[in-house]
Amino acid sequence: MLGASITLVSALLSPAAHAQTEVKLGDKKTRRTPALRARVYEQLARAQAAGDAGNIEEAIEILDIVKSKQSSMNSYERAKEDKKAVPVMQMAAELSDDGEIDAQLALLHFNLEEYEQAIASANTALEKGGLDNAGNTHMVLGLALYNTRQFALALDELAKAESFSGSRAAARQWTRYVEREKSDFAARQAINADS
Repeated sequence: MLGASITLVSALLSPAAHAQTEVKLGDKKTRRTPALRARVYEQLARAQAAGDAGNIEEAIEILDIVKSKQSSMNSYERAKEDKKAVPVMQMAAELSDDGEIDAQLALLHFNLEEYEQAIASANTALEKGGLDNAGNTHMVLGLALYNTRQFALALDELAKAESFSGSRAAARQWTRYVEREKSDFAARQAINADS
């Protein structure tokens, strides 16, 4: 499924994962975008059509193909394609009994910096349950909460993520970071209140 092709660690911890892909041809650097963009758009249009026709499994398979080719896209293209994938994922999530698709949707929203939607989708995923890796969903939720300056709730979710072996190390790193940011934010607030 789509979750297998999205790696949370690279999406959340590696800014290099989102850097533009450049190909060096001789002395000239070029970006591989126009032809790729057209193919991706065709695939997303097929996925949307399949979703509209009620073929959710087919739509998800098509999205998996797009996601598997995502490494050859630059960050701008990935963001555009993620944005186009959201409606199909929303339809699939509504029809799904478990939280896997909602968790994937939360990550899409997070990658698009749509933190309120990421929070809502992650909460829905956790409520539905049946997650292959609930720790990653707690991570996404915690980081989305952090980005909306809900530090206490963010730290609660990161603590939950620490209880899963697959997300433990990253959750610990982010916990230390969010604790520092929480303290710095409180100090700035106090200074501003005194001004």
